[in-house]
Amino acid sequence: MSSFRCKQFIIRQDNVGLRVNTDSLILGSWSQANQLGKQAQILDIGSGSGILSLMLAQKTDETVMLDAIDIAEVAYLQTLENIQASKFSHRIQAKQQDINQFNPDNFYDWIISNPPYFSGIKPDNKNKSYARHTQHLSWQALFLNASRLLNSHGVFEMVAPYTCLSEIKQAALQSNLFLSHLVKIKPKMIEQEVKRVCLRFSRMEITKPIIESLVIYDEQNQYTSEYKTLCRDYYLKF
Repeated sequence: MSSFRCKQFIIRQDNVGLRVNTDSLILGSWSQANQLGKQAQILDIGSGSGILSLMLAQKTDETVMLDAIDIAEVAYLQTLENIQASKFSHRIQAKQQDINQFNPDNFYDWIISNPPYFSGIKPDNKNKSYARHTQHLSWQALFLNASRLLNSHGVFEMVAPYTCLSEIKQAALQSNLFLSHLVKIKPKMIEQEVKRVCLRFSRMEITKPIIESLVIYDEQNQYTSEYKTLCRDYYLKF
């Protein structure tokens, strides 16, 4: 599938290393960036196709501006194509940039990321490697950069495999970012194993984060009402 259609924009994805999946759809839908006021600044780290930037542009005020950065040229070009084809093009700026060398003039109110998380053998395709493998962006580097680029009241949201949660928490604490919300995601009602987590961090020290659960499919292999409610502003089927 070379394109993915949402209610207010279309994502072309013929060139990116990682196509639109439920990880980004859930993260963008779950994001509380809609709480941001006017003139806020948002950063999307590892923009890929640009879907998270477009989702957050849809749910925030017209005056909110977004930077979508990706180290891979094909991802940058795909992000740029999708942004320019959308009604949010005047609010989102795509940049081909290594986050470790990114030094903007401003700090951000909100940062969001669907980062690479595979740690095994890297594929020969460099773009897939950038999109999927932590060698290019470790958890420690991700949080150091998020902490460096957030303002004093900033929020960082991300999605990751549940198996990486311990490493992520440690990396966050080392960067003085504290977990405030966590959603445990299971693909099916009948499965016990949690596959993914959506996480929200801030600089405010919190001893007991809010923990929730989300199941994507019910026993009849149909989308659950909770998943439909979460994603209904974006997903055409809902």
